Amino acid sequence: MLWYSHNRKANSSLPDPAGQFAWLKSTLSQARESNSKVLLICHFPPGATENSPTKYRHFFDNYNQRFIRLLRENTDILIGGLFAHQHTDTFRVLKEEEEPALPLLFGPSISPWRLGGLGAFNPRV
Repeated sequence: MLWYSHNRKANSSLPDPAGQFAWLKSTLSQARESNSKVLLICHFPPGATENSPTKYRHFFDNYNQRFIRLLRENTDILIGGLFAHQHTDTFRVLKEEEEPALPLLFGPSISPWRLGGLGAFNPRV
């Protein structure tokens, strides 16, 4: 929630709120050292929603860029990312130099949710 752009108490000027980037980087480094693979599970996805890509983004831009950079730096140990919050059954592919590097899967919700002009989102296939 500390990177979330709609959190009124979040402060995007902090370089690493609550040390979350340091923790993630350290955890991924430990996985690399132990020759482990990692499936990243997060509530909020990086990037923009497909319904409003220029208007609605989950992370503050500086945190979004940093998070994506961290993912790209670790595609050798990350096997994918599972995300929620958007109530859509969709996916993204993080690219590295125009090559697919990491699948990011978004799970649909089981709670009812409707957006004006778009209809129900549950499950949205």
